[in-house]
Amino acid sequence: MKCVPALSLLIVLVAVAQAQKPLPLEGIDVDSILQNTKLINKHIKCVRDEGRCDTDGKNLKTMIPRVLNENCAGCSAEQIKNSNKIIDWTKANRAADWTFIEAKYKL
Repeated sequence: MKCVPALSLLIVLVAVAQAQKPLPLEGIDVDSILQNTKLINKHIKCVRDEGRCDTDGKNLKTMIPRVLNENCAGCSAEQIKNSNKIIDWTKANRAADWTFIEAKYKL
């Protein structure tokens, strides 16, 4: 029970740190990204653990389980809109990658 206060403090610190930087999938032009094959390939490799991840790739890796397993609980309207757009595009244009990603990240 001693670790509950420490864990609570850690959660608060992470929340404060997150509040000071842009949230994943907010303030981005998803349509432009989805037209950039090189960038898409880079992000797909990142989430498949087959390549290096930049900040955006790391954000995707954090958001995918949240979107798939928690129905994007706590997400803003913009995050939900962008997540749905990315998922729909991936299902339509990179079906094999979507199948892999869903199997990897969905509990």
